[in-house]
Amino acid sequence: MTWDDLKFYGYGLLRLTPSQLFEMTIQEIFDMAIAYYRRRDEEMDEQMHILAWQTSHIMNSSGNYKKTIKPSHLYGGNDEHEGGSSNGGLTPIDRDKKNEQLAALEEKFNRKN
Repeated sequence: MTWDDLKFYGYGLLRLTPSQLFEMTIQEIFDMAIAYYRRRDEEMDEQMHILAWQTSHIMNSSGNYKKTIKPSHLYGGNDEHEGGSSNGGLTPIDRDKKNEQLAALEEKFNRKN
């Protein structure tokens, strides 16, 4: 980590004054940066829950869906801290496995490329 990086975190991200920055240890700066990012993630998660709630009400009031759309169907939330995956429950697969699954679906539905 360079001085420019430390100044970026101290002045820009954490909004410290020069005297505050140079009185702190590097570990304190890292701890504050981690806390900042965690707080930002929680705020974004809360905003996304509100948006999912609002969107589900709009979708349900339109009358275009047979089943009720719940906010949890639209946004699962940030369950990274609870040990879940942070990528929406998606698991990456390699290209060969994808092609195998695609071929199986094409065979099942009698569709040729």
